[in-house]
Amino acid sequence: MNFLNFLKNKFKKKIIFLFLFLVISCGYFLFLIGGLWGYFSAKFLAGKKEGEQPKIFKSLIIKIKNWQIHLHHWLYSTLLLILGVILKLPIINNELFLGFLLGVIYQGINCYQDWKLIIKK
Repeated sequence: MNFLNFLKNKFKKKIIFLFLFLVISCGYFLFLIGGLWGYFSAKFLAGKKEGEQPKIFKSLIIKIKNWQIHLHHWLYSTLLLILGVILKLPIINNELFLGFLLGVIYQGINCYQDWKLIIKK
């Protein structure tokens, strides 16, 4: 492991610790439980490695001519979160559900290197 990866891993661990400390200290217990529930649900239901299809929920890949649009699970959750805020859906104000969505988003971005590959040729 090179020095840059070592620093990146140390930084991730400190950010996670700081996030958990702030959430607990601010009294957002339901938010924390929702985040953990979302993270571990996505970890269990998503593919174990990049490019591997999950057993339960298949990824949605839209093919248009030579292009492929890959809609990752973190992208679904982000769109749901944005739509909920724009449409002022009451469920988005629920701390448990908000934590769940953010946990799914975090898992999808943190656990896969190809999270940013949405459009491929």
